[in-house]
Amino acid sequence: MKAPAPHTEKSGLLSFLSYPFKVILLLAIGTGFYINAVPNELALDDGMVIENNSYVLKGLAGIKDILTHDAYQPVYDMLHSNQQLSGGRFRPLSIVTFAIEQQWIGTFQNGQPSPADWDTNKNGQGDPEEDLNRDGVFNHRDFHVRGAAFRHGVNVFLYVFSVLILFHMLHKYVLKDRPDIAFITALIFLVHPIHTEAVANIKSRDEVMSFFFMMLTLLGFVRFTEKGSWWTLGLSLPIYALALLSKEYSITLMLLLPVMLYVFYDKKWQALVIRTLPYALVAGVYIFFRIKAVGLGSNLPQTEIMNDPYLLATVWQKKATILFTPLLYLKQLVFPHPLLADYSYNHIPYRDFFDVEVWLSIGVHLALLVSAIGLTLKKHPLGFAISFYLANLALVCNLFVNIGGTLGERLIFHSSLGFAMVAAWVIVQGITSWKAAQKTKKIVLSALLILVTSVSAYKVIPRNAEWKNDRSLFLKDVQTAPRSVIASNNAGAQLLEMADFPKYSAQREALLQKAIEHLNRVIRIHPTYVPSVLNLGLAYIKLHQPDQAMAALDRAKALYPRHPFLEKAYPMVVDQYVYLGYKNGSEGNLDQALENFRKAVEISPDNAKLWYELGRAYALSGRYLEARQSWEKTLKLDPTHAETLEGMKVLGRYRIR
Repeated sequence: MKAPAPHTEKSGLLSFLSYPFKVILLLAIGTGFYINAVPNELALDDGMVIENNSYVLKGLAGIKDILTHDAYQPVYDMLHSNQQLSGGRFRPLSIVTFAIEQQWIGTFQNGQPSPADWDTNKNGQGDPEEDLNRDGVFNHRDFHVRGAAFRHGVNVFLYVFSVLILFHMLHKYVLKDRPDIAFITALIFLVHPIHTEAVANIKSRDEVMSFFFMMLTLLGFVRFTEKGSWWTLGLSLPIYALALLSKEYSITLMLLLPVMLYVFYDKKWQALVIRTLPYALVAGVYIFFRIKAVGLGSNLPQTEIMNDPYLLATVWQKKATILFTPLLYLKQLVFPHPLLADYSYNHIPYRDFFDVEVWLSIGVHLALLVSAIGLTLKKHPLGFAISFYLANLALVCNLFVNIGGTLGERLIFHSSLGFAMVAAWVIVQGITSWKAAQKTKKIVLSALLILVTSVSAYKVIPRNAEWKNDRSLFLKDVQTAPRSVIASNNAGAQLLEMADFPKYSAQREALLQKAIEHLNRVIRIHPTYVPSVLNLGLAYIKLHQPDQAMAALDRAKALYPRHPFLEKAYPMVVDQYVYLGYKNGSEGNLDQALENFRKAVEISPDNAKLWYELGRAYALSGRYLEARQSWEKTLKLDPTHAETLEGMKVLGRYRIR
């Protein structure tokens, strides 16, 4: 493919738009697209990296731990677990920003909100119907979380500003003789619906920050190349370090910087090496500290399919599915529908080499690789664009690095820049080569960009609203991906929470039954998935079905004996048996009452009160010997238990054989 003759900004089809106006337009569109994400609450992994992250909750005092530990170490500690993911996760910079925000925003006094904090309707008063569960306990996931809006605002700012940096770099330096392509690349990247997860999910700030600092690094690099400004080089090196600390993607610049120099500046190989060397040294220092902080990640054999989506696949199924998934990324970039927060097991079925789509994916990506090499050697801008796409894709496609997942929309965030550049090039070249009047070309191009922006807005803005909180996100996504283990489990968990709110009291049992339906689907697909087994036990507790709850909890205990929820769950089952025992007794069904109290005692044999209630049930049934034996157990556990002492006095009046 031959590059077109250079042209100036004045000769472009969009020459009627000045550079400042283009900047303002991108700023306005980006803000308009994502402003409705700012009022959102926490969702998905936000809890893991913010509200349940002990390092973040310390504020500034937690930064040292954040910089020296795996990103998920607090979660591993909470679950009494070890590092689970191959390679570990070291992207501390975004988590540091969460800690800084936490220091400024603060936490609730004594772990509870003030009335203003739980004013979800913003009507000047608290809304207990919305924010208190049936036991009167505050549910922090059902209100406008303090500081969430600010955190979302930071994400939106970083995203929009990173696009402005991208546009400035392309327009003023890299594509300065192709201004239309520079602007359309930035516009397509800005409005692409696949970016909603990266922007609307606070946790995904690592993606946005990584891209933000990568663009600043590239801007400094090309400015140094063109102007020889050493202070620019000196500034871009620490910025590159920040990009690496945001997320590992920036390591791809070790390939992309030389490609950029060769394609856009026609540098010889000696210059490529020399100019890239300072960045390579920064990358080397980063790798040293990364290994020091998280080691090489987990080297234990994976036994959980949620950490290794190919655990149940044959060797050939695994290879075929890995080679197939990049085609799904391309499909989502071309036609981003439907959008999902999770693509894990079992949403994407295993493929094999008899599948035509596997070979289509192989053919397409081999063609892209050959094109990237050929176009780069010809110093064509698309060589850099395709190289950018493939280099970042290589980090997330599981072909070279096991990422512990199949694919994710946020994971294609960086690669989508390469896609946007190619799309912009095709659009501009297609319209430019069209044999029509220049005015007609301008109208057609403008109309096409308006159409693309409008269609994207139609997808992005509603999707931002679906990211409002866990409830809206999970209940929407399970409709799209009902066979996804994560989607169904998360939907079940949300229905369990909803059942506790007074506003849903009329639908309580229906919500719990629907939750059980989702959770049982998960267990059929993945019988050893502990969260769903535990949630199933909780659902049966709420339905006052302790026998079924015990079966689920015992199953979970066999799978994960040290899971912290079990310490809370078994006492809840005991309470259910006691509740039913009282209920049976009040209805005169003493045999069933005895059965329920006996089951409670079996679970908690060191509970003096339970032995007393069992003895009382025996006494009311006229079984005085068993009553005495039960109360003797009570007194052994609590010698001063007043009710038991009184009961033993009463029993003393009877002749017990």
